[in-house]
Amino acid sequence: MTKRRIAYVRTSPADGPDDLHQLAWVSTAATFRDHAPLSDHRRPQRRAALGAVGRGDTLVVQSMERLAHEVGELRAILESLNDRGVAVEFVSEALTFTPQDRISLQRELALLSAGEALAKAAIKERQRVGINKATQQKRKYNGAPLKLDKGQIARLHAALGQGISVTAIAKELSISRETVYRYERAGAALAVSAAASARAERQARAGETEKAARTKTDAVVKRRTAIAATKGLSIAEVRQLKAAAVAERLAVDREPREQSDGAA
Repeated sequence: MTKRRIAYVRTSPADGPDDLHQLAWVSTAATFRDHAPLSDHRRPQRRAALGAVGRGDTLVVQSMERLAHEVGELRAILESLNDRGVAVEFVSEALTFTPQDRISLQRELALLSAGEALAKAAIKERQRVGINKATQQKRKYNGAPLKLDKGQIARLHAALGQGISVTAIAKELSISRETVYRYERAGAALAVSAAASARAERQARAGETEKAARTKTDAVVKRRTAIAATKGLSIAEVRQLKAAAVAERLAVDREPREQSDGAA
């Protein structure tokens, strides 16, 4: 029986230009294509590809998350194909699972690591879908909503301020390390925003004070200029007369107090 290489390709609405040309350089006898997001289990061309391969054939896929949406499904597909004598090759991971290494340690370790890869791929794909939708609707993508209450957020920031490790904080609050980092970034952004607002407010108050001082100075200059024009004096002479009047008034105010002190 002739051994064939059959390709299965799954593209997603969130894929970039490079992803749309998966396995274009790989020589295969046939290619089956689905266009569906990772969350969509309806993949008729995958079903056709799995049915088309036979003993001695190799099913070629770009990566594990292109074939299955989670580890349990991936394990079931691999076991079914290996039982039928079909090998499965994943190009991105550089792994090939053949019927002969069905129970090998390499396979088990690869499947375990695939779990994390699948989870990350699912998250990234959902993010790309969200970003694309936000772009189409002309709004900003802000990521998933934060899920801690105000008290927990306060405990998180207090712990960070005390130098407690991110791992310990995540374990205490039953959240991931990445969630801790997200709250830390959000808190830093709020602090920067608050500092900027306070700085702008101080600058505004300083500007108002300076403006009021300039207005008062302008009024004094105008008043002295008017007096000088009326009496035919210079502004310097008007300033001297005012200083003399202030000194005389202070002397008058001080005289009753001195008399009162002497009588006592």
